[in-house]
Amino acid sequence: MTNPTNKFRDLPRAARWGIVAVGLLVAYFVVIEPVIDTINKVNSKADDRISQLVALTHDPSGNAADIALGVRKFGEVLLPGDEQTRSVAFGRRVSAILAKHKINDNSTTRKMPLGQGPLKDVYGDASRIDRLVREVQFEGTPEDIAAVISELESAPEVAAVSRIQIRHGDQKDTAGRILKATVSAEAWVVSEKGRGR
Repeated sequence: MTNPTNKFRDLPRAARWGIVAVGLLVAYFVVIEPVIDTINKVNSKADDRISQLVALTHDPSGNAADIALGVRKFGEVLLPGDEQTRSVAFGRRVSAILAKHKINDNSTTRKMPLGQGPLKDVYGDASRIDRLVREVQFEGTPEDIAAVISELESAPEVAAVSRIQIRHGDQKDTAGRILKATVSAEAWVVSEKGRGR
């Protein structure tokens, strides 16, 4: 039985180069070409996203209709601000909304870090973005609860209403109109790294 290496050596030089060339072509089209295509597709998607972000940064009015619709639906939202100033404004606004609807203010506030996302990327590593979460528990009719939630959503100092829980209310309420609500409203604040916890 002859060795394949010996057979290859016995071939004329042109045939050997032909076999090597065919092997390289097969490797290129089977391995390298699909990898290049995948890289080009990923780069193209990334370039599209970058150009959309740059266009939005330079000309936010390009999405003015979307922004206006969002403001009409959810109200204006203030970007994260100074912790002292924003926490006072946030507290006053929530207290005013509760007082307007004659709700006893027995709420609790806690500070939590904001998760990863585009907002943290904008502010960079020099600052820490925290969430001031104020949890309000109260009883009311469905209309009262909806009005409180609506006003919280519309307040610029309130960045988000992150949790709403509604349960049956007082058992003495035979009409079943009184419900218990737990609503978490939050504001976003900028804290210098190293301060706080």
